Amino acid sequence: MSNYYKPSGKFSPISFVYFILVCTVALPILATIYAYLIWYIPIIYLNFLVTFGFGFAIAITVGYLVVRLGKVRNYGLAILFALIASLVAYYLQWVVWADLAINTSEVYGNK
Repeated sequence: MSNYYKPSGKFSPISFVYFILVCTVALPILATIYAYLIWYIPIIYLNFLVTFGFGFAIAITVGYLVVRLGKVRNYGLAILFALIASLVAYYLQWVVWADLAINTSEVYGNK
């Protein structure tokens, strides 16, 4: 018997459903909030904190909703879920930010 915990390497198939739900529901909301905060906050130090909070929110969302509720005990799969979710969230925030940048005249009323 070992003195340290060793993950079993098992996972539940429902974790993939949770992952898809997180990527289609939670991450777009987080990414939109993040992009708008970065766009409208002119203070660079606050933007740093917002970026840290965005990363933390992604980690908590994936860690709790996908890994814990999905009963993922496979370390590699948990890391893969986190990496893919981070890339999806980063892409989504970029899309929102690019939309803000392209439609700046509509936002501020300049014609």
